[in-house]
Amino acid sequence: MRENTEKKEALEWAEKHLINTSVFNVSINAPIFFSRQGIKHAISSRMYPNKVALIYDLQALAKNAVLIHVLPDRKGRPDIKKILKFFVEW
Repeated sequence: MRENTEKKEALEWAEKHLINTSVFNVSINAPIFFSRQGIKHAISSRMYPNKVALIYDLQALAKNAVLIHVLPDRKGRPDIKKILKFFVEW
């Protein structure tokens, strides 16, 4: 039950501070945009220790992340052009 409360609080925080904003990432020389759909997907998917806590630091993490892989969407979704995978120390 506590996990659901943490997810809900993180989503509420993201709606006020993160969603519909972007940060410039030097590694890809482009902005990274934070959508509600993307944040909700990240929060609702399988949980790992401290995963929800990452939401609160996501702007700094995205800004400093280093691109390590560019992949096609393996599910073939037309609205997803490519998958970018980054590395960042937290």
